[in-house]
Amino acid sequence: MTSDSESPINPKSVLLAALLCLGLPVAVLWVACAGPEAPAGETLTEDFWPTEVYSGEAGPTKQVILSSFGEGKLAGDATESFATGFRGEDFAARPRAAPRIGSGVVLSDWRDVPADLDSESFSARWDAYLAEFDEILETEVHTWEVQLREGPAGEPGVETKEAVWILGRLADGRLREDRLYLVFDLHKVAEEDWRVVSIRSEDGRTAIAPGPYFRDVTTQVLPPGFDQTGAQIYTDGGPVLADFDRDGDVDLFLPRIHAPARLYANDGQGYFDDVTSAWGLEINALRDGSNSGLFVDFDDDGAIDLMVGLKRRGLRLFRNEGGFFRDVTGDEPLAGPGEWESLAAADYDGDGLIDVYLTNYNLIDPDHQPESYVDAFDGRPNALLHNLGDGRFEEVTDQVGMNKNRERWSYAATWADFDTDGDADLYVANDYARNSLYRNLGNGRFEEVAAKLGATDSGNGMGVSWADIDGDLKLDLYISNMQSFAGNRITRLENFPGAPEQQRLYQRFAKGNSLLRNTGDAGFEDITESSGAKPAFWAWGNAPFDYDADGDMDLLVCGGFYTGLSAKDT
Repeated sequence: MTSDSESPINPKSVLLAALLCLGLPVAVLWVACAGPEAPAGETLTEDFWPTEVYSGEAGPTKQVILSSFGEGKLAGDATESFATGFRGEDFAARPRAAPRIGSGVVLSDWRDVPADLDSESFSARWDAYLAEFDEILETEVHTWEVQLREGPAGEPGVETKEAVWILGRLADGRLREDRLYLVFDLHKVAEEDWRVVSIRSEDGRTAIAPGPYFRDVTTQVLPPGFDQTGAQIYTDGGPVLADFDRDGDVDLFLPRIHAPARLYANDGQGYFDDVTSAWGLEINALRDGSNSGLFVDFDDDGAIDLMVGLKRRGLRLFRNEGGFFRDVTGDEPLAGPGEWESLAAADYDGDGLIDVYLTNYNLIDPDHQPESYVDAFDGRPNALLHNLGDGRFEEVTDQVGMNKNRERWSYAATWADFDTDGDADLYVANDYARNSLYRNLGNGRFEEVAAKLGATDSGNGMGVSWADIDGDLKLDLYISNMQSFAGNRITRLENFPGAPEQQRLYQRFAKGNSLLRNTGDAGFEDITESSGAKPAFWAWGNAPFDYDADGDMDLLVCGGFYTGLSAKDT
């Protein structure tokens, strides 16, 4: 089981990580949010975010309940952790809303039931709930929210909301996943000794499926050398797919940081061959530090060409000459040195040639940080390259009106005709800031309309996709953002320091992904909460597709980051 609650949390570590993810400058953090000066040592006192201190102290008490997911039942002495007068909810055989069935997956929302069981009755019914699973395969628990709650005798208390995911197998072999918030009311009875006053659930949902829909075949279809073990070798802008050899199946280009880029040809039999050298890409320019790639027919000759963003070394163009990619960049790179995170292609001016928008970022390390974590303008400038034909491009960003917000810390961009006027518009996802939406005016110029249309989605933007999610023939927006559990806890405090609008902004930076519904002339409506498309942890790219072939769009999100073994490693 993965859990935030397995060991007491070092509040200082959590606080720093939370607010860095949130967007609060560390220098301001202690003054604006902490109050008095922090004491020496590793652990903060109760004067500093007491909710984090108390939640950490109460961790072992919560763990009495949470560890039962792995054991399949409560420990025999579990009731010793319950307070006198304890009340808990009946989790077993609970009533559920009418299920929704699609492609064999049955979804049922939990109905509310009162928390009116005493400790002995709760323990029996909790064990009965766990027994509904023939086997529990995996559990994740993360503390989502903590609020101060004073006990009846004035003792310290907290209410913690734990985000819980339980994956298990039923007796008939089907898979069952429960997602819910487990809400603890805890009171402190002695030094670092806590008791559970009540346990209930919120927003529970059960999904039951015949079995897994996907199987990981990576090692079976790719030759050795594709793997990216360790923190040094990774694909920054993501893999690139196209049928570059025109044999009717999809091939793969893999840009990599600190390792040579690789080109893989699909053999049509379920395997990819490494053809990097055979196709002329085993060259010095691609040996180290390629951020991003793009397969597109730039010269309109029917063959798929390749553009590659090199980390801090510019942009290069490779023409497909049938069995070989030739570097036709020339003496100077198509765009100067930058952190070219993504390359987005479209014929924005309707001249029949594919143009490219480049998202830039900036060097980030302990010595280089954004000027602001919520409204940074010190990223490297993005660029729009107008295709002149014959492998030549002209940088026209300012001329077409895309100069506004071009120096954000931009991660991803995607083109689509969101307003159905016949030309390509552009959405840009920015880290440390609000996002940008450039509407194509049809005359070779753009207008930045994100704020006007309700599409700014302030946050740590990592990825973005257009898709008609609700089937109304209008393209909606799904944006991947960083999600911070510690950030959510801190920004949801009832005594959060700062103005309400500040609290709402910081909550936005911590909450996770966003789904914006295209309402037409009225702009975009944020339906994240009602759609259930928010949680994806530290999200990166996303891809809408109809995985179950039922006629509507589903969402795949890539999330995660390097995590320590202890909560103290946050």
